[in-house]
Amino acid sequence: MLLAGPQAARGESLLDLYHAALAHDARWRSAVAGHQAGIEKLPQGYAALLPSVDLTGSSIHYDTDVQYSGTTSLTGGERSYATREYGVNINFPLYRKQNFAVYRQSVAQTSLADAQLAAAKADVMLRVTQGYFDLLLAQANVDLSEAEVAAYAAELDQANNRFAAGAAAITDVHEAKARLGLARAREIAAQSDLTIKRQAVRRLTGSVVGEIPGINPGFVPQPPEPNDVAQWVEMTVRQNAQVNAQREALGVAEWEVERARGAHHPTLDLIAGYTVSKSNSSVYTNAISDDQVARYGVQLQLPLFRGGGLGSKVQEASANKEKAREDLEDVRQESELQAHQAYLAAIGGISQIQALGEALVSAQSALESSRLGLRAGFRTQVDVLNAEQQLFNIKRELVRTRHDYLLNMLKLKATAGTLREEDLAGLSALLVYAREAPAGESLPRP
Repeated sequence: MLLAGPQAARGESLLDLYHAALAHDARWRSAVAGHQAGIEKLPQGYAALLPSVDLTGSSIHYDTDVQYSGTTSLTGGERSYATREYGVNINFPLYRKQNFAVYRQSVAQTSLADAQLAAAKADVMLRVTQGYFDLLLAQANVDLSEAEVAAYAAELDQANNRFAAGAAAITDVHEAKARLGLARAREIAAQSDLTIKRQAVRRLTGSVVGEIPGINPGFVPQPPEPNDVAQWVEMTVRQNAQVNAQREALGVAEWEVERARGAHHPTLDLIAGYTVSKSNSSVYTNAISDDQVARYGVQLQLPLFRGGGLGSKVQEASANKEKAREDLEDVRQESELQAHQAYLAAIGGISQIQALGEALVSAQSALESSRLGLRAGFRTQVDVLNAEQQLFNIKRELVRTRHDYLLNMLKLKATAGTLREEDLAGLSALLVYAREAPAGESLPRP
């Protein structure tokens, strides 16, 4: 489990949205339908090893006009008659190497369908996680923008009061107005971004998401467990959903080669049949016939020449197998890179969060010092506004870094194929509404 702890007080949790996406997301539903189609390959492949039984029947009416020349005892003229025939035919494959390859390929295709479904499930889990964190960050940016507007509005009031008292120049008022205008512009942009992020989550989950809890500002980030990038890479190669799916695709391609080669081999079938035919006349006589024919035996077929098509299919299948092999190598290397990136981003995020936390304390002290200096007369209004701006810049960067850290921790587990629903549920331990946030607490190691 990635995270543990008490649940958030209320609101849409990441796990709730994930379950909603499983019911709503079209890409996931498409994958489920594709999986259902894929697993049908197994009974189809097994059927190639079993006998086939066909029931046949026909009823045909004939109108003839026969004329004879020379000496004959037969009488010509027009004649109409009908024949009816029905029977059953059985074909049992005794040796068909191609059919055996078809069956083994169907087993591989079923495994491929399972792997593709697992990859699709990992994909929807990661897309929901990304959308949720994008929404968290957008919501946090709105909160910061509103606080920034309020802070600059207070600075403008103070500048107006100082100007009215003759303690400040009009330039201080203009500077405060400019900063307030920029803050309001950022607030509008943040509100628009929040609306877009909500729509993105709604498209994915079908849920209209309102306020969601933000990251507890007092949480203490912990390194991944195990804290060894080599182990994460090894898990990725062994368990990554995309790698597993491509590995199964290679197996399907290998059996396609065997299937194509099997077409060069002879086939041996056991055949049997029973036919009943009736006719009320014939072209030669008015006699009624009633025939019953039973037949059985073996049939051998050896392909000698098919215009080069069989050899071409072998070459095609071999080329596709090599393509699948290279695709597997490409996916494996890409997954290893993603594991490295997520691990290093998570580790780097810990140091960044610590450094930004220290910078935040310093920026708050600098702002207080600038305000005291303004009242004492050795600091200007611009100094205060610059300190205010620096403080909010650090707050924004700290919020973004916290979100990136948690997202990279989840991405690391997703890349390694170990991300589970329990990890999404455990994320609630780090989320609180702003007015419910405690002063600070150390949370469990991810």
